[in-house]
Formats: sequence, structure tokens, C-alpha cells
Amino acid sequence: MLQEKTFAAGAANLNYLDYGPSSATPLVMLHGGAWRWQEYLSLIPSLGQLWHIYALDLRGNGRSGWVPNKYRLQDFTEDNSEFVRRLKAPAVIVGHSIGGVVALMLAARHPEQMKGLIIEDAPLTLGNYKRIIESSRDMFRGWLNLKSSAQSEQELTLLLADAFKDYPGVTSAWIMFFVAVFGSSILHSSMCCFTTSTVSQTATTTNISSRISDVLYCFCEARRTLAR
Repeated sequence: MLQEKTFAAGAANLNYLDYGPSSATPLVMLHGGAWRWQEYLSLIPSLGQLWHIYALDLRGNGRSGWVPNKYRLQDFTEDNSEFVRRLKAPAVIVGHSIGGVVALMLAARHPEQMKGLIIEDAPLTLGNYKRIIESSRDMFRGWLNLKSSAQSEQELTLLLADAFKDYPGVTSAWIMFFVAVFGSSILHSSMCCFTTSTVSQTATTTNISSRISDVLYCFCEARRTLAR
């Protein structure tokens, strides 16, 4: 049975899915930016036969709590550090995109709590981070324009389908998911604060996360203003 629960981290309440046999090895699943635990929904029934799944909403995403202006990578990591420290056994951590970076930072902080890492498409270089920041600015601006012009969720669904008709990776399920996420909230124009100037050209691999994570809060802050 799928069951959502709440974990009281120091700075925010984290919503998470608890699924699978309690005696099995913990499998902690961390979604990508601007998503929620349902990103893994299609995998959970199968994985839940062998693993005890904890699929979390990062702070500011899904049903987890908000912490104004505190959406740096180290903030996400601190929340999830508190979570994994309370597990009864070492866990395998799955992380997609930004969730993958958080997973690596968790492993660095708590190697004794790690049984393994599965990293999916994580942006580990300055170049990749810059591309994400630039592409996300355009993406969210486009969603904002579509949301502003739509009179209903049904109309927004059709507008999204038309806007992404030339993208084979954008499925009907993807469109419906984003309508559900953003249909009841308007994307705040503060998303335009994404800037590559925040990223130091001299940053090394070891300090990338601390140099650029300040810009990532926009993923969450952009969804705070309610629709008309």
C-alpha cells in the first residue's frame, strides 16, 4: 500500500512515500529539480517487492515544507542527512539530476549510512550546470506565458501539448503531470534570477556545489505565488 508520511527535519517538514517490506534494505529516492517523489512512480511497485522504499519530496517541492530563500544544495543535503541518520540500516540512495548531486553529498557526509549509490544524469560539471540554468530560465518563462494565457487546466494541457509537439520525449503523462503541478499555481517571474554570472569560472570540481547552489532556489521559489 502506498503511504505518504511526514518527517520533521530541522528546517522543514519533508513529505515522503513509505513503501515495501520493513525488513528490506532501505532504498532512498531523490527526485530532480522542480519535481516530486512521483517521478519514480512507475518503478516503485516493482522495486517495492525487494526494497523498503523511501521516496522523498525535497524541501519546497511536492508536499514538503517551504523555507524562504533556503534552497541551496547544502540545504537539501542537510534535510536528507537528518532523514538517513534515522534509518535502521545503511541505504542505497538513488538520485536524479539535482537529486543525484544531493545523493553524492550525502555519501560524502555519511559514508557509514551508505550501502550504495545510483546516480542518474547528475550535472557534475560547471558546463552542465550552466546549461541547466540557462535552459531552465527559458523553460519556466515559457510555462509562465502559457499559464498566463490559459483559462483552465484543460486549455493549459492543450497549450503544453502544442508547445512540445516536436519533442518526442514529452509524453502525455509528462504533460498531465506538469498541469497537475503547475495548473493551480502561477510561476513567479523571479525565475528570471537564474544567472551564470553567479558561477565562478575558477571553481573546481570539489567546490562546485558551494559556488553555484545559491541559484538553485529559484526552482522552488518560482512556484510560491498562487494563481488568480
